[in-house]
Amino acid sequence: MVQNEALSVKIGCGAAGGTPGLINSSGTIVNPTTGQGSDTNVTPLVTKISRGATAILTTPQNSQHGLFGGVWNGTIYNPYGSLPGAVTNGNPAGYGHIAVSGFNGTGGKTAGNTTQSGNVTFANGSIGGDGGTTTTPFTGSCTPGKGGTASSPTGGNASGYGCGGGGGYGLAKGGAGSGGYVRISWNKYWDAASNAYKLAGTGAGGGGASGNVFTYTMQAKSRQMIPFRIGRGGRGAYVLNNTLIEAKKGGNTVFGDIKALGGNGGRSVTVNSDGTLKNGSGGGIPEDKICTVGTGKDFSRDKKCIKGSKGSDAEGFTGGKGANFAGIKVEIVTNTSNTDGSSASGTVEKIISGIGGEGGIPGDNSSGKSAESAGYASGGGGAAIKDLGQVNSTSQANITKNENEGGRGSNGKIVLEWWE
Repeated sequence: MVQNEALSVKIGCGAAGGTPGLINSSGTIVNPTTGQGSDTNVTPLVTKISRGATAILTTPQNSQHGLFGGVWNGTIYNPYGSLPGAVTNGNPAGYGHIAVSGFNGTGGKTAGNTTQSGNVTFANGSIGGDGGTTTTPFTGSCTPGKGGTASSPTGGNASGYGCGGGGGYGLAKGGAGSGGYVRISWNKYWDAASNAYKLAGTGAGGGGASGNVFTYTMQAKSRQMIPFRIGRGGRGAYVLNNTLIEAKKGGNTVFGDIKALGGNGGRSVTVNSDGTLKNGSGGGIPEDKICTVGTGKDFSRDKKCIKGSKGSDAEGFTGGKGANFAGIKVEIVTNTSNTDGSSASGTVEKIISGIGGEGGIPGDNSSGKSAESAGYASGGGGAAIKDLGQVNSTSQANITKNENEGGRGSNGKIVLEWWE
């Protein structure tokens, strides 16, 4: 699968129950029918994911490996009646039965609600058999339809995901099975040994870089108006309408024609050509034009220009940490009033710094943390996968909302020192 690709998902319906035999008004004998399954119309029962007209993951689509409906003579497995569907790897080209821990199914029961197979003789008045069951780690075991009885002859319908309907009593109709189920997980794999889905070793974004510092001396004229702009911290990456919006770099801080660039945002996870994932890298620092004056003076390699730090790369499925702003020392002039009415002035040294945000981790804390709000010019943390666990298909909020995103960087700062 590739990014932004549209795939089709079809959920198989529950199998229809068999119908009883009868003699119609013209005297014609109508034979009883077997419940819907692999020896009848199997197409509606198939659950699959398709790329266009091509199935890429599917339950069995032919008449040899899918589930078999209940048969009218009350037996099981003779011939191929009431068999559970095959557990497969979903490959459309192969339908062999495989053993997968945590997934299993049982066949339907005979008349009399037993599990005998082969040539079985049933006593008159035997009740209908219960339907078969399906169990998965996500849905548990469904509830099969109950077999019909003398007081309630029609076979019961199944509920949940993947159970069979109950057999009818006498000349009553069999019950219907329950529909299928699809679970789609991003960047997870089924670990049969531990009977659980586990996150793959990649799938997180990189942290943002810290901003750059420019120290510059200029002459200001009397009454001169100097425009300035303090760069805003960059926003972390997020998903909007199934489209990835990459992280934004921090805004540039400008004083007159003096400019210091904000740090670059971290990169999101990408998909390689072979379908594997590559973790996001931390936001980098350009070599040139990060500290400029006017249009032609590049001070990026000058000691007056202090480059920020690169954001951390994502590690495993944990987002990368945003870069700290190492800090600069400034002298702040202070004025105080004495009790005798005189004034005094002095200077105080202060370190201006910032702490970058931590990277997110899978689960409820998947969003990258924003940089420390009280600091300056530091990067936001990269986001991890938001693991929703089991999602109820009736809860649209769980399906359509993607609330995790990378953390925001902190804003820049301008410090003015007056020289006399």
